[in-house]
Formats: sequence, C-alpha cells, structure tokens
Amino acid sequence: MGSPTVVIIGQAGNKFILGAEDDVFAAKQPVTAEAILGKESILGLTGFRYRMVKGAMMSFLKPESLQNYLKEMDELVKRLLLIETKETDTIKAVTFMKKITFTIAFNILFGIKDECTREALFEDFNLVLKAIWSLPVNFPGTVYWRGLKARSRIVDRILPILRKKSEELSSGILSPTSDIISSMLALRDQNQQPIGHHAIIDNCITLMIASHETSTILISLMIWKLARDPEIYKKVLEGGISWLHINAIVIQAAY
Repeated sequence: MGSPTVVIIGQAGNKFILGAEDDVFAAKQPVTAEAILGKESILGLTGFRYRMVKGAMMSFLKPESLQNYLKEMDELVKRLLLIETKETDTIKAVTFMKKITFTIAFNILFGIKDECTREALFEDFNLVLKAIWSLPVNFPGTVYWRGLKARSRIVDRILPILRKKSEELSSGILSPTSDIISSMLALRDQNQQPIGHHAIIDNCITLMIASHETSTILISLMIWKLARDPEIYKKVLEGGISWLHINAIVIQAAY
C-alpha cells in the first residue's frame, strides 16, 4: 500500500515473526485497513487487551458453541432460499452466499435481527470491504472515500444497538453469553473499566468482514465444484437423501 516493505523468508524469519514479543515486533495494518476497521480492532491489539477481546470472540466461535445455533441457521437459510427463488429459478450464487453469511452472522453472532437495519448494513459492509484494498485517497468519489462514509453510517447504526444491549445487560434481560456484542459489553480491563463502545464497534466490523468473506468464498467454491463435477454432486445428493431417510426413521421411532 505504498509503505516501505521488508520481505522475510525461511525458518529463522518465521520464528522471529511468530515468536517475537509485542515490544519487539507487533502487527500493524495498512492505512486503509486501520481507517476502516478502527484503531482498536483485534488485528492491531497486543498483550492483555488482545487476549481479552479474543477470548470474548472465541467463546462464540468455537464449534461446541456454534452447534447450539444449527437449527436457527438452518431455518434462516431455508427462509432466504424461499425468498430468493420466489419468482425465479435462477439465483446469483456468490451474491446469495454473501447474503446468507451476512444474515447468519448478524442474527446469531451479534443478535441484530431487524431486517431494515440488516439490509442497510449489508450495502455499507460491501463498500467498506472494497475500501480496505483501495488506495488511501480520501477524495469525494474514490473507493476509499465511499468506504469511510459507509463506516460512519455503520457506526451510527450500531451505536444505538450497543446502548440498548448495555441497558438490557444491566437489567438482566440479556446475559454476557447472549451474543458477541453482549460478551464484549461485559468485558472489563485491568482497571475494571469497560472497553468502550467504539472498541466494540471496531471489533464487530473486523469480525464481520473476516467471517463474511472467508465463508462466502468457501461456500461459493463448493457450489462451483458441485456444478462442475456430476460424480461428487451425485454422492452429496445421495448422502443428503440417506440422512433425511435415517432422520425420518428416528423421528417415527421417537413417537
């Protein structure tokens, strides 16, 4: 991104980068990433604060936690499929995968279920994602400028949600295990002070972008492979039908 660059290769270089202490070698994001993700994003944190934020995130992202939401994920995907195919037999796979991953993340990870808010945020997150990999030219009309404006709108939309969740957390309506936002609202630093709303927003944006893109690419490639390889498609279909058959037998036996 226009900054002085050093390329380190080999075993010794890897050992230095991965094993160095924070006061010797620390990660620093490009100018565009820092502006979009925020200065308190986990990608730029070190030491106690890094471990604290990472712990809050991983409490929801580990497999044993996510499996509790499988039923809700399944229902969300079915509902989105029905909406998307209501008047057509053809859908754009990558665009639809983006909607699925975005909806699941906002509903389950962040506990934001309002459809109007989600739709507005979906458009803005697409803009900030493009801005991260753009030239840092803050001039009206540039990709970077549009990304900064989109980030401001995201902050304006999420701040009221944070305040509401904070009140619900204090009154006992929510618990720190309800979603990632509630978990981070309950965090306290070494001085027993909350980490602040803007730090939570920075890490929500970071987590959303990280999970959104990786999941979308993986699912899209899986669909591409199924579409191009009839043999694999047939095996997956047979496996799905077999699972449905076994599941139906188990349900009948239960009754």
